[in-house]
Amino acid sequence: GWPESPTWKADIRVLLLENIHPLATKILQTEGYQVETLSGALTPEQLIPKLKGVHVLGVRSKTSLPAEIFQGADELPGAYRSDGGGGPLD
Repeated sequence: GWPESPTWKADIRVLLLENIHPLATKILQTEGYQVETLSGALTPEQLIPKLKGVHVLGVRSKTSLPAEIFQGADELPGAYRSDGGGGPLD
């Protein structure tokens, strides 16, 4: 389960790609999460090192998420595609 401390959210890292709506960033930051946003898509090769220590990944349709990108994602339980389209999530 999640730690009982009220500061546990500050330890959660969120990576949002492809211009996820700024309101999502604002809400997550207001709630205390660490949020990094990138305006464009990343290739799987670019994404692999970015996922180290990330707990939440938000992407849109241009980011490909093949299974191998999750092998080094030590803290990432899964990913969310905000537009419901694009390629599959492996």
